[in-house]
Amino acid sequence: MHPAALLAPIAIFALTSAAPHRALPACAAPATIAAPDSTPTPAALWKDGVTFGEFTGRMKNRKDDWAKRNEWGAVPDLLVARMRAITAPLRVLMVAEEECSDSMNSMPYLTRLVQHAPSIEVRVINSTVGRSIMEAHRTPDGRAATPTVVVLDQNDRVVACWVERPLTLRSWLKAPKDSLPPDQRFGGRREWYENDRGASAMAEWVPLLESAAAGRVSCGS
Repeated sequence: MHPAALLAPIAIFALTSAAPHRALPACAAPATIAAPDSTPTPAALWKDGVTFGEFTGRMKNRKDDWAKRNEWGAVPDLLVARMRAITAPLRVLMVAEEECSDSMNSMPYLTRLVQHAPSIEVRVINSTVGRSIMEAHRTPDGRAATPTVVVLDQNDRVVACWVERPLTLRSWLKAPKDSLPPDQRFGGRREWYENDRGASAMAEWVPLLESAAAGRVSCGS
């Protein structure tokens, strides 16, 4: 076996076990989670959720990092106009975690975006409360991950969903994953997010919300 193959597990362990701030915050639940005896509906979970402001107000470790993303979240005028044109009542439920970098680099921008559509309300739950949502809407490689976002219509149907990260970043991460060590790959992810500043995610969310408002169901990972 090549020496590099022996070192890879050691490097991954060192990165994921660093304290007190993990280099790779846990953004995914175990691949298999036992279902509870009574799974709450998405509508019930939405009612039990908190506003984005309440969610960030309770943060302990990364509040400044989240606030910085919120400051970066300028919505392009074209997207503002499209959001204002949405009049159907929709509810957005986010499953997110403070320590998850993918949550931190997406959720502030989504919140900024929907502020331009008065008919859309947002609530946030954590991955423990929202595990049934994560299990129902997994990543393409089969993981239950944060953030997971679902959109409910006025009849409590899940009419749209969005999982973990923008498609552009997903493709970028997929290409080099077998050729770059984890520290370089995930360091590049941070740089990508900071350069993008939510543009890719917002470009995906607007047509998703427009489709939901029109009554079309579009829920693919």
